Amino acid sequence: MNDGPYILLYTGRKFFFDHPEQHQFDIRDIAHATAHKCRYSGHTHVHSSVAEHMWRASFLVPERLALAALLHDASEAYIADLPAPLKGWMREHGHTELLDLDKRIETAIANWYGIHLTADETGVLKIVDRKLAMTEARDLMAERDTNAYWHNDPPYDWRYLPMSAAEAESKYLRRFSQLTEIANDPA
Repeated sequence: MNDGPYILLYTGRKFFFDHPEQHQFDIRDIAHATAHKCRYSGHTHVHSSVAEHMWRASFLVPERLALAALLHDASEAYIADLPAPLKGWMREHGHTELLDLDKRIETAIANWYGIHLTADETGVLKIVDRKLAMTEARDLMAERDTNAYWHNDPPYDWRYLPMSAAEAESKYLRRFSQLTEIANDPA
């Protein structure tokens, strides 16, 4: 059913918010949109994209979770990157409509790409995501205020040097191709 509110996507198709489960996702839309969305609501010293964050995460998890890591924030291609403290506040105060929509989109993307994680695998991905977020905060923010975040995981011991949106998009698409070729290899 194609009715209700929608946005026009990079590839020229429409994404209907009322029916994310019926959308035929295109990785080019996800890569392009998330490469242009900055982490931390844009409050970093330099642009650091959601696409780059997912790309990096895909190398920090076990290989079997790499595609899930590459897509773990893909819903942000269609809605905003909501700061974690805001998500917590929204849950606490019963303002869950946007959070519910985010979850529906996230689930639709996971189903489209055949990703089904166990609770343990989700836990591994969350740890990597939190450590990566703390690394970004340490290297890209004016001040590392751990009280502003939803966790206190230690950052990685390497320096986070962000790439341009164009580079993030290109690397994201290459990584997706690598991972889906592996998954589709009959050997």
